[in-house]
Amino acid sequence: MSRTSLRSRAFTLVELLVVIAIIGILVALLLPAIQAAREAARRTQCGNQIKQIAVALHNYHDTHRLFPSGNLVQNTGAWPAACHRHNAVCCGSIGWPALILPFVEQEALYTRLDFTRQAWAREPGEHSYHEGNATNAPFGDPANQYVAENMPQLFRCPAVPGNARDSRNHKDYAVNGGSGLPDRNRTNGIFFVNSATAMNVIQDGTSNTFMILELSHLWKHDTGAWYTYGANPFFWVNHATQGYAVYVEACNFPPNSITCRPTRGARSMHPGGFQVAFADANVRFLDENIDFNVYGSTFTVASGEAVTAGTP
Repeated sequence: MSRTSLRSRAFTLVELLVVIAIIGILVALLLPAIQAAREAARRTQCGNQIKQIAVALHNYHDTHRLFPSGNLVQNTGAWPAACHRHNAVCCGSIGWPALILPFVEQEALYTRLDFTRQAWAREPGEHSYHEGNATNAPFGDPANQYVAENMPQLFRCPAVPGNARDSRNHKDYAVNGGSGLPDRNRTNGIFFVNSATAMNVIQDGTSNTFMILELSHLWKHDTGAWYTYGANPFFWVNHATQGYAVYVEACNFPPNSITCRPTRGARSMHPGGFQVAFADANVRFLDENIDFNVYGSTFTVASGEAVTAGTP
């Protein structure tokens, strides 16, 4: 075989570059589709988990004829003095996720809880203030540490990045706390401190009232920078940002916002919106640009508004 015929069968540098360019274009076209498919899968799984939590809340209601309290504040037991008053900032009360553990097939964890003692959290502070512990170091009663450190993954949205520090003890969901500070006061939502809400209290309609909303444990400060610490511990409550989503207190808290105390409003890592379960356990994805008046009205249980939020 001649050298001329060998040279004619080889790729030239130009042809090789053209092939590489075509491959690069194909990869660039495929990557967004792959990322979109992954996000769709994460959103579906997250929605399924919200549905399971909603069903658990309904099963709790079927058993007790009431929804669980948003957080429990007792007048006896090993509690700091401030927590003996319902209108005080309660340092480490036990929140609603602990109460529904038997209804999400976690009876073994539930039996290890001591409800007469303080909750425990690895990072107990609210994002901005680190209440309860200035350094945001582990805090609470060690009797409840095991349960706090072994949170079922049902409470973690797969769209939220995790790390070894917070993946076992921070959740990404919250209950409807209405307006104000539900961790220490009665509010116009379904859940608040020592609440005992029955289904018939939701006079605005179960299909028009939020029950569960996404509350990503990682979020940004109003400066745009990511918070150093996670928020929303598994069942520790010492602030309205922990286990509750509210729509207004000192200012309005629109969803997925990074302005004015952004840790208090619903927030998610899903592009363009967030997922909720209504009080009838119907799960829907809502646009983050939802009209704020409609959004706020869907928190209240008996305000008489005639509104419908979001799209299926």
